[in-house]
Amino acid sequence: MLLKANFWLLFGRQQKVTRSAERNKGREFKAFEWNLKKVLTPS
Repeated sequence: MLLKANFWLLFGRQQKVTRSAERNKGREFKAFEWNLKKVLTPS
């Protein structure tokens, strides 16, 4: 539950970033997704 809340918090923050750089939206989101996977995957 906490992880889900943290995800939406990060996701909301990312949406604000992409909104300010609309043409880079796809690339920004892919970078965000990659970072999220890196964080969630145990090293």
